[in-house]
Amino acid sequence: MEQTTDEIKRLQGCINDLISVLALPAIWSDHDPAHILNTLLDVLSGMLRLDFAYVRLNDLNNGSPIEVVRLAQRLNPASQTQHLSRAVDLWLTRQLSQRRLVVPNPIGEGEVSIALLQLGLQDEVGILVAGSRRADFPTEIENLLLRVAANQAAIGLQEARDLTEHKRAEEELELRVAERTRQLTAVKDELAEELRAMTRLHQLSTRLPADTDLQPLLKEILDATMDLLRADFGNVQLYNPETGALEIVTYRGFRQDFLDYFASVRDEGAACGRALNRGERIIIEDVLTDPAFEPHRAIAASAGFRAVQSTPLFNRSGEPLGMISAHFRQPHRPLERELRFTDLYARQAAELIERKQAEEALRASEERFRSYFELGLIGMAITSPTQGCLEVNDELCRILGYERSELLQKTWAELTHSDDLAADVAQFNRVLAGEIDGYSLDTRWIRKDGRVIDSIMAAQCLRRADGSVDYFVGLVLDTSERKRAEEELRTAHTELARMMRVTTMGELAASIAHEVNQPLAAVVTNANASLRWLAAGTPNLEEAREALARIVRDGNRASNVIQRIREMLKKASVEKDSVDINDGIQDVLALTTGVIRANDVTLRTDLAEYLHPVQGNRVQLQQVVLNLILNGIEAMSAVADRPRELTLATQEGQLKGVHVSVQDSGVGLEPQNLERIFDAFYTTKPDGMGMGLSISRSIIEAHDGRLWATANAGPGTTFHFILPCVDLDAA
Repeated sequence: MEQTTDEIKRLQGCINDLISVLALPAIWSDHDPAHILNTLLDVLSGMLRLDFAYVRLNDLNNGSPIEVVRLAQRLNPASQTQHLSRAVDLWLTRQLSQRRLVVPNPIGEGEVSIALLQLGLQDEVGILVAGSRRADFPTEIENLLLRVAANQAAIGLQEARDLTEHKRAEEELELRVAERTRQLTAVKDELAEELRAMTRLHQLSTRLPADTDLQPLLKEILDATMDLLRADFGNVQLYNPETGALEIVTYRGFRQDFLDYFASVRDEGAACGRALNRGERIIIEDVLTDPAFEPHRAIAASAGFRAVQSTPLFNRSGEPLGMISAHFRQPHRPLERELRFTDLYARQAAELIERKQAEEALRASEERFRSYFELGLIGMAITSPTQGCLEVNDELCRILGYERSELLQKTWAELTHSDDLAADVAQFNRVLAGEIDGYSLDTRWIRKDGRVIDSIMAAQCLRRADGSVDYFVGLVLDTSERKRAEEELRTAHTELARMMRVTTMGELAASIAHEVNQPLAAVVTNANASLRWLAAGTPNLEEAREALARIVRDGNRASNVIQRIREMLKKASVEKDSVDINDGIQDVLALTTGVIRANDVTLRTDLAEYLHPVQGNRVQLQQVVLNLILNGIEAMSAVADRPRELTLATQEGQLKGVHVSVQDSGVGLEPQNLERIFDAFYTTKPDGMGMGLSISRSIIEAHDGRLWATANAGPGTTFHFILPCVDLDAA
């Protein structure tokens, strides 16, 4: 009976202990692993009267394990923990399925019985070790309590681990959410900035075309760019193609000293000049560390900026238009997003400048066209392929003899001469087919009064985007009077040339008579002498023979003079041959010796020793030389305070040409008359016809040459002409 009572008490104690162990989770509600381990060891040490209790908990973060020790004796827990830890590592090599192990006491003398229990299925949570010097430890009931306690602890620790993992996951999630929120906020802010920039860009693009003044529009773009970049200063420059420099047209924040300093920029030192020369954006993050900017640091300090970015503006052809620059008080580099939108604003500014320049060019072109249209220098009309005449000017009305209202009702076919209509229609159809854009023709028109008008007509089309013809601009030049004058100038040119030669010969009559009289007088003198020598008592045959030889020489001389005169007076043909220009000049000088002497003129010649021959008509070229000599003599007729000098020179010029010059020391010509003197009927002489130099130039040009005049460094004028040489290699 007494034994039964003890057993009942023992069972009741066991049940109470079991209830205590099962009640442990109730006090582990905080799920703190350290609290769980400490409570577990305290309960087991007191409940089972253990000499020591040890638990090793694998770290929840896969780090170093956590170790907790409870000792029955008052020993140093830190040092005993190390002993127990090493002993447990050794015990773990044995079979854990054994109910009890007897091992050397790790914290004292003798031996102890230990129980090793896994926390978790595969000790993934940890290990629990209980030790006692009692020989019967652990009993079945103690072993049951230990297993229940280990299970309860494993569950609690796993829950703590799960809770910790959950909290860590929550914390990580919160961190990720916070980071993502921060990122999204940054993206949101960036998108908001981009939206504001895009909105402003859209507003600019829709509002700018309605404005007409360029400078306020550029100021608006500058403000938008500075707001985008958060800049402190800024300016817009336009490119001046004449000087190749950038010139400020609008700005914000700068004083006058900055504007004066950078009024015209081309050099590489300044950011804008560098961007212009390199054709790309330039960013100077700090002007104090940029070597190329060193010459401009003083003005930068005065203006108050340390950083600058300059973005060039180009048209669609890649030609420079200007520059947009932003300046910052502190060292700075804009963000890529900001630079991306800066490029969009720069493109907007470039398109604006290009459009305004095109509008100004178009306006100027329209004004020029309208001035030409209304000036009346030439007949003009604007026509449509389907609607006929849209506009005509007064000159076209005058040419065709119609009132404007009448002419607008007419078609080109009605006005064109029937013989010229087919050629006009053929060219017109080629324009409509897209083969050509314009054409010009010699066309005859029928005036309202029935008269035929000769003209040069030109037509140029303007096409639509699809290539079809929008309208034509037609020009009509009335050439009727000119054609009549040309015809008359052609029934008269040859005759005038002959008349000029005749007139010239008349002026030279006295000189020629003198030239002819000299050999004739010599002939008479020598003939008389011959008669005297032959009639003498003893005829002097030697003297008579010499006198007769002189008669033959002087007779031939007179004959040559007369022959040259006849050649110049007759209406000779214009057959061309190889001409030695020096020989031709010598012949002319022989004819003009008397005139030169009579006018007290000193003749100087500088004829090249050898010249290639020229292809031409000898008589006509001599006529030119003769005319230039006589002009030079007449130009010096009023000179009394200096020598009258006439110089003829020849030389072989460039491109295988013979150059002839006739220089006088006369009164000279006004610069504005150096070309007019070659105009037909223009003369500076009171009794002149104004045809000599005109005909001379026509002769030289007919020989593929050129005739012109230049003023001397001193007094007088020099006339030049150049003729091409004969190609001896080709011959």
